[in-house]
Amino acid sequence: MPLRLKLIAASLLIFALVGAVCAEEKKPNIRLKSIALKHLDVTSLVADTIVTVEIENPGPAFTIKAASYQLKLNDRDAAEGHHDEAINVPAESSVTAELPLTVNLAALPGVTWRTISDGLNLNYELATEFEVPLLGVLTHKMKTSFSGTLPIGEMALDLPGKLKEKLFGKP
Repeated sequence: MPLRLKLIAASLLIFALVGAVCAEEKKPNIRLKSIALKHLDVTSLVADTIVTVEIENPGPAFTIKAASYQLKLNDRDAAEGHHDEAINVPAESSVTAELPLTVNLAALPGVTWRTISDGLNLNYELATEFEVPLLGVLTHKMKTSFSGTLPIGEMALDLPGKLKEKLFGKP
């Protein structure tokens, strides 16, 4: 391999590595927006849902490919999914994506018991892994997760009065 070709290859590799380091400094923030039921199969104890996430991108534009994700509820594996379509994320902006997620209903009794015993708090964690193409040839695999707590008890207290009456009866 001639010296000139080696220098060009080394320059491209350095450029790709610098881009990857810069991307790590301006890492996108992924936030859960909603979970919607698409199909319920009681006999096989599976629910197909759509999880809507918002991807806030403080850095340059990028594309997400081959996304896979797992949802834990109260530290129990409750659901997983895979999204093969590319998600284009513009520079310095946010985009909302809908991701399919299959819920294992057999895990929910344990989740429910823990929610009740934990003061009606539902803890969630969504772990994701996806590929980001670099220079059209290379890909960088990224892993991220986010978690939080849904205070079910507080949410019930915030319900409008008529809805509370229908759900819980008159006080």
